[in-house]
Amino acid sequence: MARLMLRRGHAIAITVMVVLLAGACGSDGPGACRFKSIAALTHATYGVSLEGGLWTWGWTWWGQNETAPTQLRYTNDIVAIAAREFVYACEEHANGSRICWPALRTGSDSIDLSAAQQVAMSLGYSVCMLGRDGNVACADYGDDGIPPLDLFSTVEGLGGDVTDVALGPSSPAHGCAIKADRSLWCWGVGILGDGMPSRDTPSPAVGIEAARGVVEGVALGDTSTCVVTTRGAVSCWGPIVDPVAPALTPVVVDVDASFVEVTMGVGHACALTDDGQVWCWGDNDSTQTSAPDPTDRAPHRVPLPAGQVLEVRAGGDHSCARLVDSSVWCWGANEGGQLGDARITRAASSDPVAVVGCQ
Repeated sequence: MARLMLRRGHAIAITVMVVLLAGACGSDGPGACRFKSIAALTHATYGVSLEGGLWTWGWTWWGQNETAPTQLRYTNDIVAIAAREFVYACEEHANGSRICWPALRTGSDSIDLSAAQQVAMSLGYSVCMLGRDGNVACADYGDDGIPPLDLFSTVEGLGGDVTDVALGPSSPAHGCAIKADRSLWCWGVGILGDGMPSRDTPSPAVGIEAARGVVEGVALGDTSTCVVTTRGAVSCWGPIVDPVAPALTPVVVDVDASFVEVTMGVGHACALTDDGQVWCWGDNDSTQTSAPDPTDRAPHRVPLPAGQVLEVRAGGDHSCARLVDSSVWCWGANEGGQLGDARITRAASSDPVAVVGCQ
């Protein structure tokens, strides 16, 4: 696969520009935008400020349709935010509680899922929670909001000993779980990674033999899946590998780097390296992989300062990264203002832009 190589002078120029802008965003002025956790949705982005307040920018059903961040909640004890597409969001609080709510609906009832050590969300109106006993239970919900706990049921064929769970945004949902022995199990519809053709009806959980005992992290897109292995490689299957002939088993992403985390939007993926760099690949019609050519699907190193990225999140067709100075930089689609750079025009950007304008 092709890879982008920056000339030394070009890389230095980009780094200087990024650092200068990050310094402005990370200042103590009225527009300072500094975050300790981020989550990317379809047309919006969330951020938890260093003080613990919840902010959002882009298009949401809260009435927010702005290109600069607006604070939603004025509490000071949120430590992290997780969300998937435009349906569901969960706040983690300093006291250990986890409160979840329909992500873009004003006045919707919330639910306390503090009993779960992890919650996975889907655009397909599904939610799964990983209990502290290592079991996974899932439920479907619709316009009426979040289902009560008594509607959650265990995933058929999965069993216990689960340490991580993820859902794709498609409807009906497909999901994957990592067990304590580093094996990977997937269920639902679509291409599960076990070599079988795409399933039209939901399947019980099946073990992915090609990923047995080596999976460190997993992320799901609309019809594709990517995993980070214990050796630092990333493997994917589905249309993200080849949209014409989707891969039915894991295929290694050809990048000379050691990865620690992977995240997926609808059709693209981004991964964080152990030295603080970001690579993205897959669908790029809105330059969500940061490649200037919308037809370029190959892995592309995002022009952010080397060694500075702590977190990366892929939304529907945009991506965001949080740096060591707590600034956030986004690239890709911007029709809803989800890049957060306070521009009047909402054009897509292949270059990362700083989230600014916090008031």
